[in-house]
Amino acid sequence: MPDHLDIDAARERLRSLDAEISRVRAMLPEENKIAAAPAVQCPSCGAEMEPGVIVVKGTLWGFLLVGLSYQHLYFRGDEADEDECLMTSGVPSRADRCPNCHTVLFRSRT
Repeated sequence: MPDHLDIDAARERLRSLDAEISRVRAMLPEENKIAAAPAVQCPSCGAEMEPGVIVVKGTLWGFLLVGLSYQHLYFRGDEADEDECLMTSGVPSRADRCPNCHTVLFRSRT
């Protein structure tokens, strides 16, 4: 079988999975959906921040080089001895990003 047929079949399967994910997301209860927030001023430069979401997720290269792994976003304060998990993989959190100075603000969901 030619390689292009395998690629076409894989693409079709991905389209089907994307449609299924969208269908399941639409069924989530409202408390699991992320509501838009009002405009926020950047604390660094004062510009209006762009609202959106952030999410920790793996990449194709990471999968190929390391394998499937569940990733988290951590923070360690300058005076802290341990990391604090702020986000788990695949769970979006509301965020604002400054288009001027690139500061990002988000509320931890953990």
